[in-house]
Amino acid sequence: PGTEPCDLVNAGTYVFEPRMLERLPSGVRTSVERQTFPAVVADGALYAMATDDYWIDIGRPDAYLRANLDMLSATSPLSRAEAVDPAARLDQTVTVAHSVIGADVTVGAGTRISGSVLLPGAIVGEQAIIEDSIVMGRIGDGAHVCRVVVGQRGEVAAAARLDGVRVPAPEATEP
Repeated sequence: PGTEPCDLVNAGTYVFEPRMLERLPSGVRTSVERQTFPAVVADGALYAMATDDYWIDIGRPDAYLRANLDMLSATSPLSRAEAVDPAARLDQTVTVAHSVIGADVTVGAGTRISGSVLLPGAIVGEQAIIEDSIVMGRIGDGAHVCRVVVGQRGEVAAAARLDGVRVPAPEATEP
């Protein structure tokens, strides 16, 4: 940290000319970034294009949450349309704002969801409130989560109040 030669990152799409593919060993796992690109740079044959496009390292749960919230922000140029997968099962009293609900998600009556992503298979009980969160597991009746990442087998107990935490599997969080 603080010693990087520039503020650019190698991330994105690679376009190779056919002769570049000849540099890649056949049948062997290869890291083009560590093994191939240095040789191409030495030959003076590597070209890149810098952009101002959005990029964030999502290797930490807080950054993963931030990236999802950025995509859902109503004021963000990155904002994507609100989407509820047709295979999701939401009670007619559920309210959804600036959120994405995946396939096979089940949401109980009276639940309010805003600025969140519910991934396929998530289950949410009745009268829950989900704000600025990512849900892969289960949220119990009457729970209130804000800025929370619930892992695939994570469970938030009924009536629990959580803010800014991760709920990994298999632990259940009590109220």
